[in-house]
Amino acid sequence: MNRTFEIVSGVLGVAFLLAVTGWVFVRAFKSSEDPPKLIFKWIFTAAVVGFMFKVAVPEFEKGGYDAIHGLSLTLICGLAMAVTWRHSIIEIIVKPFASLYDGGNEKPELKPYYSIAISKRKQGKFLEAVVEIRRQLARFPNDMEGVMLLAGIQAEDLKDLPGAEITLNHFCDQPDPPPKQVAAAMNHLADWQLKLAQDADSARAALEKIIMRFPDTELSL
Repeated sequence: MNRTFEIVSGVLGVAFLLAVTGWVFVRAFKSSEDPPKLIFKWIFTAAVVGFMFKVAVPEFEKGGYDAIHGLSLTLICGLAMAVTWRHSIIEIIVKPFASLYDGGNEKPELKPYYSIAISKRKQGKFLEAVVEIRRQLARFPNDMEGVMLLAGIQAEDLKDLPGAEITLNHFCDQPDPPPKQVAAAMNHLADWQLKLAQDADSARAALEKIIMRFPDTELSL
């Protein structure tokens, strides 16, 4: 009975060790920037460990000068392992601290960038700015910042208020846009209608769209 228990325990222990080793290997392989190099390190490590158990450990068991020889072989093997894995060891130690600043392995959030468009707008290159904004909106069509930036250039810089109205209406007519963003867009349009075109009727019509879209809500008030 005891013998059977020892065999089962040994098998389970080996299976657990293999499972953990396999998990570590797969995880390291997926996150490695150079998988072939990692495979070589594992093969080299297995060879070194095998040499230690086959040559160095028996030397220890003999005692005397053989033990000193076994110690020397062990130190050499340890040095070889340290040289092989030095970068990985340093990364394990340093990475938790570096992750506090660079985010670690987290993928950066995809978002539009309008710095080029804003720069071109400041330089008076309004059409080039519009092209750059539309390039970003092609990837992020529901981005409120880009829509308002585009409409602002159309209305304020290109004096194309009808174009700005089309831009804002296209954004508001998308399926389930955020109510607050729709209200903000129509409020901006009403402001432009008053300030740029002195058209109170069109401004009123823009605000009435909010009431019709969200009746009996705080936005409609």
